[in-house]
Amino acid sequence: MHDMDNLAEFVQEFRRDRFTQVPDSIAQSDIILLKTLMSKLVVGAETVTVTHKLKSSGEGITGGSNYLRFDGGHPTADSAVALRQNELLTTSGLSEFGSGLAANLHSLVENVLDSRVSYERCYFLAYRPGHYISAHDDRQTGNRINVQIPIPVDCRSCIRTLDQRTGLMVNHEDIAGQLRFLGPGVWHDVPPFVGYDAAIRYVFTLRYRYVG
Repeated sequence: MHDMDNLAEFVQEFRRDRFTQVPDSIAQSDIILLKTLMSKLVVGAETVTVTHKLKSSGEGITGGSNYLRFDGGHPTADSAVALRQNELLTTSGLSEFGSGLAANLHSLVENVLDSRVSYERCYFLAYRPGHYISAHDDRQTGNRINVQIPIPVDCRSCIRTLDQRTGLMVNHEDIAGQLRFLGPGVWHDVPPFVGYDAAIRYVFTLRYRYVG
């Protein structure tokens, strides 16, 4: 576990950018368990497809996406799919695992965020070759913080965030074992990766809310 001296740079980075990644935060045994559980559950994931459209002004296109979501708590999830996913999260043990992991990480999370937070739920997204999410800032989700555990399988993948100082999107590679903190209002996207059909990118998320 990291001590506060080692966390200082990540605290400063999150305070400045509302984004940071802390390496070597998740045990290899937990990564293996997560990958095993998600690989079994992903067949029940909901395909999320948002098509791009030309803007009425004729200047540019709207945002779009194509990926897999296993999140029974998402407000736009199909009700029948959400019910089934919530059942599977419980019966598979993934929900209990997420709650236990959130409890173990709680001090680390609050130290990095320099704020009090409460744990809300866990879920995961999955991306196959060609899947992506275009640039967005999740403003509709309010004061949430996503604490993510990316697990790429047979691929190299990343998330990109907007650097407000340079105006450029910056790559942050997915590395198993890291803990990624994505705060509210951060412009980011998920670019597609190229790989074999069996390649997949999992992102297991612990959802938190600021307290107070």
